[in-house]
Amino acid sequence: SRRGRGRGRGRRRGRGGSSDGARTSGSSKEPSSATSAEAVEDRPTRPRGESPSSDVQGDAADLDEPFLEDEDALELDDVEDVPELEVPPEPQYEEDEEAEGGSGEDGGPEREQLRTGRAGSPADAPVEAAALPRRRGAIVAHADRDSLVAALLIARDIRMVEGLWVYPQSELMTFFRAVTTDLREDTPIYVVGFTPSPAPDVLQAAALYRDRMMWFDHQEWPPEDLQGLRDTIGADAVHVAPGAGSTLPPVLELCSRRSRFTDKLVDLVAGRFSQHDYERWGRLWWWRLGELCQKTGDHRAEIELLLSGRPSDLAREAEGVDTPPIPAEVEYVSRRDFRLVHFAGYGLVVVEVPPELDLHLTARVVRERYDASLSLAHRPGSEHVVFAGDELAGRRSLDLGSLVEHICNKLEWVEQLPDTDHVARVRVRDWGSHPERLDEIVAEIAMGRSLLER
Repeated sequence: SRRGRGRGRGRRRGRGGSSDGARTSGSSKEPSSATSAEAVEDRPTRPRGESPSSDVQGDAADLDEPFLEDEDALELDDVEDVPELEVPPEPQYEEDEEAEGGSGEDGGPEREQLRTGRAGSPADAPVEAAALPRRRGAIVAHADRDSLVAALLIARDIRMVEGLWVYPQSELMTFFRAVTTDLREDTPIYVVGFTPSPAPDVLQAAALYRDRMMWFDHQEWPPEDLQGLRDTIGADAVHVAPGAGSTLPPVLELCSRRSRFTDKLVDLVAGRFSQHDYERWGRLWWWRLGELCQKTGDHRAEIELLLSGRPSDLAREAEGVDTPPIPAEVEYVSRRDFRLVHFAGYGLVVVEVPPELDLHLTARVVRERYDASLSLAHRPGSEHVVFAGDELAGRRSLDLGSLVEHICNKLEWVEQLPDTDHVARVRVRDWGSHPERLDEIVAEIAMGRSLLER
């Protein structure tokens, strides 16, 4: 009680000294245990039965002040010596999406990273800001949803877009002859989802934009065409993931601006969309992106809402339009039966998807139809296989990345492909000559099921 009263009085007078000038050690910042001990020893002993009030009143200045000095100095020293806690920085999102980007159903990008076993992976580390030039750029995308969404990610990263053109492979030279000639001399050009074909014409046209062109693709190129393009526009400007089946991985490796809505676009094209987002705006824009791929030309005005990145605006806009038709993938799944494998409470469905249908959406619909948590989807005649899954009620997140890594280490003819977009994909070499290899992969999945749950 004495220390509490002394501390209160001392703080009312301030740290500089007492009001009666009797305080002599107020300027000292170092606590002295000797001073405190002497003050206690010099205090007269109170006889038994004597009232303590006289001691408290008479010795308040002499007894309380040393304790006040030592305690205040000790508090200051403790504050200086205690190391500051290192709080990990929160992900930086765009300001206009901070309040409405993540919903309870989606779980955000962290949930998806946990599901795929890639949380904290090098792909999530920040990249150099100079990876994509921060200047108004021109983007040309191949006429498919994957390339168009990859072009949207580039546009959202650079923030300033001169235009976003869509052409089929056969009309790539139309872009170089009719569009690039009207651009300013310093305008960066991004080519997404194309191969350099016809090679002589494309390489000759690309040589004119060596210092401001970047090329992204996922297809298998002839070695001479790949080396020729690298020599023409520079090796650092060519980003190709052969056999990945998607242009998103090489694009995401260079996108340094993180956005919740960008993650939603990736989830939409990868078939990981939530039912909430799909009903609000996903179904409409999935259909619109497919319609845009059927028309050539500049589509910047049509995708302006996607560039702004506000899900609430997309939802309000979707309320005033007619419901788009049911995707063709639903009809395809409803008229066929697929192979279903059960093991340890899991259901794995094997899906062969024709080229005209979307692979990820078809696998998603099949999983919903069979109430299966896992799927293996592939194209006929292709060595590319996508391993996907949905979380089940009461289960932990599925770690598909660890299971795929285990299979690739176990089977030498299975090659792991880029998964920057958090899609577990592999390449089965010589699959055409060894059709039984798919059964071996299914068996390894069943035996390594303990790796699925984190």
